[in-house]
Amino acid sequence: MNRAADSTASLKLETFEDWQHCITQICGIPLTPAFVEERIAALENPRSSAAEKFEKTWGRTHREKVVAWFKTAREQLADDASTPSSISGRPS
Repeated sequence: MNRAADSTASLKLETFEDWQHCITQICGIPLTPAFVEERIAALENPRSSAAEKFEKTWGRTHREKVVAWFKTAREQLADDASTPSSISGRPS
């Protein structure tokens, strides 16, 4: 396992909630519709350079989980009328 994968294990990104907290709180990246769609497009195609780089660093299984988590974020954004521009990860 490479160093980046070791870092992921220490963060315990096992659930959508873990991942969402990491992205929005630790990294400070708002999950906006545009960002979510861009990341899905970049990571969903395993032949894209972004997906290849991600997979080389983190592994295929983690890339597939992250794509699924971005899709969950997209669904939440569509359903969330109170904050249509982003998912902050902060409690209401």
